Amino acid sequence: MDIIWPHLTFGNAQKPPIIFLHGFMGRGEDWRAVCEMLAGDFYCLAPDLPGHGENTKLPLDAPIIFNDLAKGVLTLLDVYALPLAALVGYSMGGRVALHTIIKHPARFRALVLESASPGLKEEKERQERLEIDGMRAKNILQNGLPSFLEKWYQAEVFASLQSRPKILDSIKTARRQNEAAWMAKIIIDLSPGQQQPLWEELPNLALPSLILAGELDEKYSLIATKTAGAVVNAQLQLIPETGHNIHTEEAGVFVKEVEVFLKRTNEVHPNFCTTQN
Repeated sequence: MDIIWPHLTFGNAQKPPIIFLHGFMGRGEDWRAVCEMLAGDFYCLAPDLPGHGENTKLPLDAPIIFNDLAKGVLTLLDVYALPLAALVGYSMGGRVALHTIIKHPARFRALVLESASPGLKEEKERQERLEIDGMRAKNILQNGLPSFLEKWYQAEVFASLQSRPKILDSIKTARRQNEAAWMAKIIIDLSPGQQQPLWEELPNLALPSLILAGELDEKYSLIATKTAGAVVNAQLQLIPETGHNIHTEEAGVFVKEVEVFLKRTNEVHPNFCTTQN
C-alpha cells in the first residue's frame, strides 16, 4: 500500500489543484502564506516530503530515491481523485517536481520551478558535490543542526536574506524543528550528486512551464535562464530585488506570477478546472 504523505490543504477541492513541494529542511507549512492567497481560485496541497516535518515514520535506513518521491506525489493525486494538477517546486522540491513531471507528464497540467536546477551535467561535478554533501552530513551529526544552519545560510545563494533578518530568523527557527539524523540522511540521499541530470529531457517537456529565480541569486538566475531556453513551452521570470527563496521573501509577488501563469494556462486548456468524481 502506498504511503500518503502528511500534508496541508487549502481551498475548495472543486477548484483547479496545485501541489507545492518544499525545499531541503522545509515542510508543507512553508507554503501557507502562498496557499492562503491562492485558495480562492485553486485547491492547494502542500505535503511534507520524506524526512521532513511530520513525514518521518519510515525507517531511517530506508533509501530515499527520486522515483519513490514521484510515486508519493502521484499517490496524493490519487487519494483525492484529482484531475491534472499543476506542480510547483522550490529548490530541492523543484528537482523532485521536475523528475516527477518528466516521468509522469500525463498526470500534470503545468510546472512551476522556483530556484531549481535540472542537475549537474558532468560526472565529476556530481562526485564532487556528493563528497561535499557527505561532509555536510557529518557536520550535522557531529555539531548539531543549529550550528549547521548558521553556516548553511551564509551561502551566497541566500545572501539576500542577510538584509531581511526577521525572515531569516523565522526560517532558521522553522528549520531547527527538523531531526538532525534525517537532515543528514536527506542531504546525501537527495544530493544533486545522486540525481541523474535532466537537461537532455527538457526539450521533450511539452507542458506549460514557469521558471522563476530571484535576480539577486545570480547562480540560479543563470540556471533558470538556461532551463527556460531548453523547454519548448517555458516562460522565464527573474524577480527583481529577490534572492533564492522567492515565495518567502516576496510571497505576494510569487503568488501573482503563479496565478497569472496558471490562469493563462487555463485559458488555453479549459479542462484544467475539470474535477473527477
